Amino acid sequence: MTDQTRVARAFAGIARCVLAESPAAEVLQVFADSCASAVGVPSIGVSVGPDGDCPPVVVASDERAHVLEDLVSGDGPTPAGYVRGRGRPLVNTRLLPHDGRWPAVAENALAVGVGLVTVLPLRDGDDVLGTITLYCDDWVGLDASRIEIAEALAVTATAVLIEARRRDASAARARRLSEALDQRVRVEQTIGRLAERWQVTPDEAYHRMRLDAEDRGVPVDALLREAASADRG
Repeated sequence: MTDQTRVARAFAGIARCVLAESPAAEVLQVFADSCASAVGVPSIGVSVGPDGDCPPVVVASDERAHVLEDLVSGDGPTPAGYVRGRGRPLVNTRLLPHDGRWPAVAENALAVGVGLVTVLPLRDGDDVLGTITLYCDDWVGLDASRIEIAEALAVTATAVLIEARRRDASAARARRLSEALDQRVRVEQTIGRLAERWQVTPDEAYHRMRLDAEDRGVPVDALLREAASADRG
């Protein structure tokens, strides 16, 4: 397979995520797998931070990268943390024994044969959503053309990721709204059953529950949910 074919397949894979309306985690996994092949590096990791209703996502092209990505996406000093903080890429950065810049990452990377990393930001305007880390087995590094391919794929994947996160956030809000409405229906039904049991109006039943909640020092909604659960039981 030629380099051009691998790059074309990488862009096609990301494009299919658009057509399939894939969730954010799937978009990033496709990106990691296809970018590793297109750029010609053994391992790639991608880390994206949380954003509102969207949780953080960490994906990798292989197990080695996944272990390392858990480290580089953490809060300690890491190459990815450097890029997230400054918004600038790290290109062909050697990892050295007893590296004082990011010792935990260097130690673990060297132990699994990674001697050099390139870290690129995933940008949304001035905001850095996350990073892509390209792990190299040697200290030769990536030439300008391969870095350019990785940057182009990163820009494309970021655009798809932003849209996927919008869909994920919208779906999460819809689920919460549905759960709240379902809960409200159950509460109203509970008030109705209590009113029937006590032979009072629903307003009077709610008033009694509110007084009981005040005596117990708990929210009336919590007491109504407890009553609804008892009825279902």
